[in-house]
Amino acid sequence: MLCINSGVIVAQAGGLRNCRDWRRHNYNSVVWNRVTRRARQRGPVWFELGFFEMRVIAGSARGHKLQSVPGKGTRPITDRAKEALFSILGSWIAERRVLDLFGGTGAVGIEALSRGAAHVHFIDRSRVAVRTVERNLAHCRLDGWATVERRDSFGFVEQFRGEPFDLIYIAPPQHEGLWRTALLAVDARPDLLDEEGVVIIQIHPREEEQVALERLSEFDRRRYGSVQLIFYERAA
Repeated sequence: MLCINSGVIVAQAGGLRNCRDWRRHNYNSVVWNRVTRRARQRGPVWFELGFFEMRVIAGSARGHKLQSVPGKGTRPITDRAKEALFSILGSWIAERRVLDLFGGTGAVGIEALSRGAAHVHFIDRSRVAVRTVERNLAHCRLDGWATVERRDSFGFVEQFRGEPFDLIYIAPPQHEGLWRTALLAVDARPDLLDEEGVVIIQIHPREEEQVALERLSEFDRRRYGSVQLIFYERAA
């Protein structure tokens, strides 16, 4: 059961009797349905509260619900933006190696696997996030094509040795300019990205700033409400 407590969405295993705010307002099922419908419509603001439902959009795991990570420690992606992203990638994603550098819920990497990606490597320093990714992968029966590591993303980029990735997806928590630091770290490691590979940054439009890159160059950008996607490739 979910309830609103001091403006934060929290889980209550015991039901309504353990949720003071819900008991006081005596919400019935009609009001609850209205609240959940508005949460889906409002998207970005309610996403920050952890109150949203995610699903795999297409592919072998189509329709599977994904668990979210509570709190603001991850940067979720709206279904609209995710669907648009994979429409852009199209069949290119099939048989690709993907690095989801800030795994969060695993929604982007799992969507890639569902659509035929060969392997996705998820990195996140949060124990809760890693556990969520693992559960979502198992639920979608895609865990056989994924590696999930609990470690610092920047340390991974600096120390990684292995086959380069075709797609590197960067969507760090929305604070402290982490996306900029992560992009610069990837730019400094050209062996991390395949020659024909793509780096995608997910940020809020208000976070954008100029970044001086040496080995990567922007080739496209798209905005979907509060989600901005910026695409990079190897500089010529």
